[in-house]
Amino acid sequence: MKLEVALERGSKLDRKYNIYQVTSGICGIPKMLWYRVEGQYNAMVLSHLGSTFEEMAQLSVLNPNTIFTYAKQMVFSPCARSTLSFTSHSQLSVLKSLHDHHYIHLDVKPDNFMIGTGDMLS
Repeated sequence: MKLEVALERGSKLDRKYNIYQVTSGICGIPKMLWYRVEGQYNAMVLSHLGSTFEEMAQLSVLNPNTIFTYAKQMVFSPCARSTLSFTSHSQLSVLKSLHDHHYIHLDVKPDNFMIGTGDMLS
């Protein structure tokens, strides 16, 4: 769920709403389930695709070395052969889908990618 104080037209969440209307349902991008103004807030509910690397590290599912290796791979060699190359390829596919819809993600970092399996991937 995303919330923001509804102060003005053209808010950040309004722009995200417009983007999710176009891209919702693309594999790897969450589906927008609900959006409206509630009281003094803009509120958006998105499907949950999985956990961020930070969440997984806190749960001890990933250790810091794995996260660092992944982040380095993402920045320096996303096509490198490693146990994480499939994940990197999937993320590149999501970014390509955004580009195909004429959007550029301006905040690419591990925290903005979710790790999921099965139905959580779409």
